[in-house]
Amino acid sequence: MQGEERLCLVRNEFGIFPMLLSSLSPAGATLEFKRTVDGNHFQPEQQVTLVGVDNRFEHLLREIVGRVVWFDMSYMGVTFDATLPADLDELRQDLGA
Repeated sequence: MQGEERLCLVRNEFGIFPMLLSSLSPAGATLEFKRTVDGNHFQPEQQVTLVGVDNRFEHLLREIVGRVVWFDMSYMGVTFDATLPADLDELRQDLGA
């Protein structure tokens, strides 16, 4: 289902991070080739799992500023950054990860 772009949380083998999605897929969906918050792209073969799209996640992410974690995936031709909370363990608990 197509919709306006929303800030969501996704999870892959590197952890949980925010991503802009133009599709409002249900939680648990597998997504491919989606744009991250800084405008870079995953390679087509990269997949992530959508953690949640409800308003509390979006509000949480918009409140978190200035804490940047770099995911260096240059070996796959991709480098991107994601803004995450200082206490990532707490976020993972909130998400049931």
